[in-house]
Amino acid sequence: MTDSMATLAGVRAAFFDMDGVIYVGSRPLPGVQELLDYLDATGRRWMLVTNNAALTSQQFSDKVAAMGLRVAPERILGSSEATASWLRHQVDKGWPEGKVIIMGQDGLRSALTRAGFELTTDPFDAAYAVSGANFELTYRDLADVAL
Repeated sequence: MTDSMATLAGVRAAFFDMDGVIYVGSRPLPGVQELLDYLDATGRRWMLVTNNAALTSQQFSDKVAAMGLRVAPERILGSSEATASWLRHQVDKGWPEGKVIIMGQDGLRSALTRAGFELTTDPFDAAYAVSGANFELTYRDLADVAL
């Protein structure tokens, strides 16, 4: 066992941020797959997390696969799915059902739709406004969500 692996001896679970920790740009950091394989082989739980709502977990899985990393979508929690899950939980607990206007990209759209929400582009028809990463943001988008 290497010194690095000995350091993990007491660790039962780990969460890793993605951008800058698992990869930089389109390149994985050295030793990442070996670390994840070690955690699997020793029965430790782990998950990759990100505050980037632009992609779904499946899209992030595909992204890291293109870098040579093997990470199932179930091992990735993005803020798009976390937000959709949280909002669904609130509605299920009694918040009013309603349409959602978003300021975000496909990952957020997809997660909210999968959680059972109807999306709208009409700010006056929306019960909820949700924002996430949007690299194509326009003033009109911002104004609509702000209403």
